[in-house]
Amino acid sequence: MGNPIFGVRTACGIKAHKSRPSRKALRIRQADYPGGIQIWGSNPAFLWTSHRQEHEGIHIHAFRKPGDPPDVDETYGKVIIDGIKLDPLMVRVFMAQTALPSLKDRFLPITCPHCGTEQLSLGESAFTPVVTHKCTKCSRTFASSGRLRKTIGNPLLKILARLVENAPRAPQHHELGLLPETL
Repeated sequence: MGNPIFGVRTACGIKAHKSRPSRKALRIRQADYPGGIQIWGSNPAFLWTSHRQEHEGIHIHAFRKPGDPPDVDETYGKVIIDGIKLDPLMVRVFMAQTALPSLKDRFLPITCPHCGTEQLSLGESAFTPVVTHKCTKCSRTFASSGRLRKTIGNPLLKILARLVENAPRAPQHHELGLLPETL
């Protein structure tokens, strides 16, 4: 089934474009940016009007002082903060998940009890809570533990919690994930 909104591109005379994964890498420490770090997934734009190449990955704003323009403002394919690696796919999926109110509290860090592999639900499974999960490594099925029966796996929540442990200030959570997560 097609998306009728894609007709807007044609109606506006905007040609289709291809984005490419960013090849840039970033390794920073939160202590060097006491003004905070904003993290969000850079998904391909529906309408891209710039003459520059669009990059996919993790977009970072890092601030030396609160209220100042960011010292870091770029999209990266590899991001390591305080020695903790962020996966661009996990971040992009997380951004889409947080934008859907129906998924509030349904995506969790889920680990296979059989082999210990952290589960990242992808495709339709990333947006449809289920009772039974199938491990992406050992293929065994299991139910997630916790108070909710139907859940979605995304390890990024556990990773962000580890980053918060070293944050120089309390994190700011933005409503519905429409704005970036700020550490």
